[in-house]
Amino acid sequence: MNSVIGQILLWIGFLSGALATVFATGDYARLGVTVTDAKPQNDSEKNRVIFNNVVDPSTAQEGGIQIDDTLLSFDGKPIESAAVFSKLLGAYSAEAPAKFVIEREGQPRELDVTIKSQWATINWIWYLGSAALCILGIVFVRKSKNEPQSHAAQTEVSLQQIKLHLNNLVENLTRLNGEIKDYKPRQILNFIEEELQDDLREFAEGRDSITAEYGLQVFAEVMTEFASGERAINRAWSASADGYIEEAATCIERALAMLNLAQQKLNAG
Repeated sequence: MNSVIGQILLWIGFLSGALATVFATGDYARLGVTVTDAKPQNDSEKNRVIFNNVVDPSTAQEGGIQIDDTLLSFDGKPIESAAVFSKLLGAYSAEAPAKFVIEREGQPRELDVTIKSQWATINWIWYLGSAALCILGIVFVRKSKNEPQSHAAQTEVSLQQIKLHLNNLVENLTRLNGEIKDYKPRQILNFIEEELQDDLREFAEGRDSITAEYGLQVFAEVMTEFASGERAINRAWSASADGYIEEAATCIERALAMLNLAQQKLNAG
């Protein structure tokens, strides 16, 4: 009975934490917008990137961005596709407002818009509450075991295992990131399924050892980056399934950056 309750609590806690991470990452959370590519109607026109949703309220709205504005440049860099903008926004970390150049009713305009840091978008009450459910689940599961086991030994083994899985993910993503431009969509799909999925699952299943060894703060920091990286890998899979290699490459590059951060935070403890 304790084991069943524990597994339910673990599942609810992980699901809640994953949802908190998803809602706290990406263009929608950091800026309050979504963008889309507006394909040119003829060969003489260039591809346009437009804001198709602006949250009310949001930093984008406060900065003057409106729905149907065309995005010309961000932080001094021209924007040719929605994928390019997402990549630049994901890497933006300056504290000063970002420079946007948009076009509205045929006229260019310069806007200064605040970009939220990734940490500022996280609902910590929700996230730490999820971690607490996971910990409670661990307690119930362990109570169901009849044979006494060494907590320290178990934690050490589990940490070694998840570090190995995370290292495998970083190594394989580095290889894919360097070769992806030469891959066909089906090859990208096969690589993600054959080289990444097992390590993603094994790391997620062993994540509780992070809390046991380092505490909730380190757990939250590591899992935030890991969940962001996993989400980017899933987006790369979807893009590959649709035949968009450039978007898949952008997502893989972002996933590599996120999992590198997760690895650094985990090793720092």
